[in-house]
Amino acid sequence: ITLIGFVFLFLMFAIVPGYKGFAISWAASEKGSINDADFWYLCQSNVMFLLSSFAPALPLLQRNTYKRAQNMFWFFFTAGSVLAVISIVIYPGNNTGWSALVSFLASITTASSLLVMTQAIAQEHRPYKGSPETKPKQD
Repeated sequence: ITLIGFVFLFLMFAIVPGYKGFAISWAASEKGSINDADFWYLCQSNVMFLLSSFAPALPLLQRNTYKRAQNMFWFFFTAGSVLAVISIVIYPGNNTGWSALVSFLASITTASSLLVMTQAIAQEHRPYKGSPETKPKQD
């Protein structure tokens, strides 16, 4: 199974409990509060997830050979970071399911940022089977 297939497999497994939780929170129609323990767990988990997504890519981002992949990394990482902040901001005063859904979208986009970088590295290390004159240039 390829890395992309592996990621999509995990994504499919994560969607089921995520949407089950959303349905439960929607049925309960409870609004979040900064006094909820879950609010502070959300803050903690978003900070740690962003750190764990950024730290492994840092050595790769210092190289200049992956410009296109770096741009895609920053796009996905920034989108994930913005969604993580939004999930915290909307928690108080709204149904907690919305915050969980936005947090899940943040996880998807941030995981996509790492997937982009790993694919760039894998592409670099694949043997090229064409003639040297037609070998694609690296970014």
